[in-house]
Amino acid sequence: MGFWSGYERTVRVGCRDLRVWLVRARCSPCGVSHALVPSFLLVGRLNVVDTIGSVLAAVASGRTLGRVAAEVDVPFTTVRGWVRRFRDRAGVMLSGFAALTIELGGDVPFRWPVSVTAATIVAIVCAHRAAVVRHEVLTPGVWAFVSLVTGGMLIRSNTDPPWRVFGNRRFIPPIPFAGS
Repeated sequence: MGFWSGYERTVRVGCRDLRVWLVRARCSPCGVSHALVPSFLLVGRLNVVDTIGSVLAAVASGRTLGRVAAEVDVPFTTVRGWVRRFRDRAGVMLSGFAALTIELGGDVPFRWPVSVTAATIVAIVCAHRAAVVRHEVLTPGVWAFVSLVTGGMLIRSNTDPPWRVFGNRRFIPPIPFAGS
């Protein structure tokens, strides 16, 4: 891989729209290029990951979409889309982040919240806590950590699990398939 140009992208931080430069890397053998998305962003989303994460956590704790949307000054339909996408993937994320917590040597709760989305937020916090204990200096904030672990695909519209693979090892262990 080598650096290969890039492009400008708009990022929304609070009420301000900022322009950032995203670097692209190109694989020499196959010629395919990839955008290198920083940990404060998610792929295909305008808002920074801290805004999206705080909305997901607030809604998972029982707050209404309308109030949360008004507090972060984001359109209701945008917040609804984030929450829908997160709910669609919550089961896979719950399993993945619980497995990551255990792999990092952390503890997962014996009893989970009733809601799968709330349980997923708890699993995310547990995984982050375990990463901080293990790699205190290297661990970013909770939502930047989530962006790194999922490769920026936390609420992406694809259906594949977003686990990062380094060499022949997955950063989050694979989830056993429970199909028919």
